[in-house]
Amino acid sequence: MKRPYRHCVLYVFRVAVACLVMAAPGLTHATERPTATLDYVRQGRTASECPDEATFRALVGAKLGYDPFAAAAASSLRVVLRRFGSDLSGTLTLSSGGAARGERTLHASGDGCDELAASLALAAAVAIDPDAAARGPAPAPAPVVSEPPAATPPPPPPPPPPAPREPTASTTPAPENARSALGPRFVGGVFIPWGLTPGVAPGARIGGGIDADSWLVMVEASSTLESSKSAPLGTVSAQLFDAALVPCFRPTLSAGVALALCAAGRIGMLRSNAEQVERAAPQTDLVGSLGPRAGLELLVSPSVGFGVEAEIPIAFSRVHLVIDDHGQQREVWASSRVGMVAAATVIFRPR
Repeated sequence: MKRPYRHCVLYVFRVAVACLVMAAPGLTHATERPTATLDYVRQGRTASECPDEATFRALVGAKLGYDPFAAAAASSLRVVLRRFGSDLSGTLTLSSGGAARGERTLHASGDGCDELAASLALAAAVAIDPDAAARGPAPAPAPVVSEPPAATPPPPPPPPPPAPREPTASTTPAPENARSALGPRFVGGVFIPWGLTPGVAPGARIGGGIDADSWLVMVEASSTLESSKSAPLGTVSAQLFDAALVPCFRPTLSAGVALALCAAGRIGMLRSNAEQVERAAPQTDLVGSLGPRAGLELLVSPSVGFGVEAEIPIAFSRVHLVIDDHGQQREVWASSRVGMVAAATVIFRPR
């Protein structure tokens, strides 16, 4: 009768051990908290405008109730802060095993980098440990109420205060002003004019000025190649040299993309000559114009960009090129009252 009882005891013992072995991995996993390595990057002006890495770690830890960042974690979190003009953006990328698991970009305008960092910290907490982020940090322990101390005799009266000193000037330095967006701007490019020279000939342009992100003022110098036009009486050729003052309003469309709405005032000279005629007398005519310009700019970094633009110069006066035909002046070409200029430029903004 004892043998069946012994078999039952062994069977119950084996079942209990199997249940403990199966439950042990789940218990160990439940105590583990998700962690990640942190790569926190502040590009350009954000290095002085945005919170540092220690502050960002504290913001994420406050959302989860623990510090989720460890050097040997299997997952990695990369946070990159950038500024293009007045647009401030932050990109958060979570990777595991070398493969990206998710990416999110948030934007802010003006000087709202603290708010952007707080939003990125919340997004990072949800990406690393969504359960802990939903629960929030553990509540602080209730204060311990202690018994009031026994009454003690009152202290002796304090000695009389010393005579007041004369106030001295404070030596605390004044806080530094916020970094200004004002800075230099340089451009260079090529353009093609219509109606300003006898033929269509490309030209080159360089310029420099002051750039304040939302507005700018430029001074430019440009020159075309020599162009010509033939007629039965001969051929006339001309080359245009001019300088321009260009104030612009520059609204931002999105990160790194902006419009340039400008007015261009130009003054210069048109040097002309004639060929295949009996007598050639080179001449120089003074030219001037004023007109609108519109462009689109794409900044590939805070300092370098590219642009395309179109300008409509309205001439103050027209230039007429004539050939002397046996004492009679024969017009071969006359400049247009309203011209057209298309250009492509490279932009450099040292910051």
